[in-house]
Amino acid sequence: MNERGKYKLFQNLLVGKQRPEEFLSQCETSTDNLLHNIYKDVRRTRGEMPFFRDPIVQCLMIRVLYVYSATHSEISYNQGMGELLATLVYLLHIEQWSFEDDDIEEVVAGEYEGEADGRLSGSYFFPASKPHDISREEDSSFVYVESFINIQNDDSFLDRDMFLRLAPFAGGSGKYYECCRDAAGEIVRELTASEFIEHDAYLLLEEMMLRMAGTYCPHVPIRRNSKPQADKPLSSADQLPASPLDDQMNRIHHHILSRCDPPTARHLVNLGVEPQIFLLRWVRVLMAREFETPQVWQIWDAIFSLTPSDFSFINLLCVAVVREFREEILAAEDSTNVLLSLRDVSNRIEPARLVDNARELYDALLIAAAVEASMGSA
Repeated sequence: MNERGKYKLFQNLLVGKQRPEEFLSQCETSTDNLLHNIYKDVRRTRGEMPFFRDPIVQCLMIRVLYVYSATHSEISYNQGMGELLATLVYLLHIEQWSFEDDDIEEVVAGEYEGEADGRLSGSYFFPASKPHDISREEDSSFVYVESFINIQNDDSFLDRDMFLRLAPFAGGSGKYYECCRDAAGEIVRELTASEFIEHDAYLLLEEMMLRMAGTYCPHVPIRRNSKPQADKPLSSADQLPASPLDDQMNRIHHHILSRCDPPTARHLVNLGVEPQIFLLRWVRVLMAREFETPQVWQIWDAIFSLTPSDFSFINLLCVAVVREFREEILAAEDSTNVLLSLRDVSNRIEPARLVDNARELYDALLIAAAVEASMGSA
């Protein structure tokens, strides 16, 4: 298939000449191996959630992953990238500024483009969010992420009043003027509009993969700072690089764990438990397969805020999980029992506690690195 023919399928979908179901059917029978592999993985991604079974959402994810892979051929596509994208897409979806009653009247009056089933549609066929559109199955899985993100009586997710009382909408007194309310709401609605979810998802995935290239393609050169940063001891080249993948997992096991919990590290080595066996799943998708989607956002918040340049906080999270089950690991007599003890992480540890435990390790290593640096310079 020539280059022009390869992208014909996408062109028909984007200009509205093809229904999502037709596009998925052609992906299923496509001779383009990259497209077919992405299609298979997307169809399996988060299938327990009705949102991800929607053909519109599946088309969006296929487009984003395929365009990214074609644009970044040095990384291309690997399993796990779909999980990262799904976490981003669902967050962008539920963070849409929900429609007010006046907006719904405009929809009924035909001022917004609509689909036959009543959902709004942007130019990229992504379902917009409005009251009562969201599946109750999705609602039941939602947990608090921030105090102003919660399910309201109208099935929206953002508490408008609480959100608009945050800076920069509120002054020092914590009050906001009514004249600013509509303007602020309009800005936020524009920033979270459904027709731009695909654009935002692509850019966010691209930024994530810039930092995780070594995790998915170990041969891609990774940007490193010329000097280790005192406030990021886990990201310097001589301590805990984010790639290549095997090196990262070995360092988690033999460097951090050995330093934080020597008995557990020795026991794993004595039983012949290779770090790749249990760490690969956690590292490649940043714990996205271990917890429900809203819980993953809590974990990613910590990763992005503490180690924004390389996401190396995931290394501490992995060690924190192992330490959480250290008694079972130390009691295990073979590698099988060790791996069994590390299953069903989400049922045995709350994300907030996991982050807190990893943060304690992070702070301890920061202090140790600072002490070592001061002693070395003395």
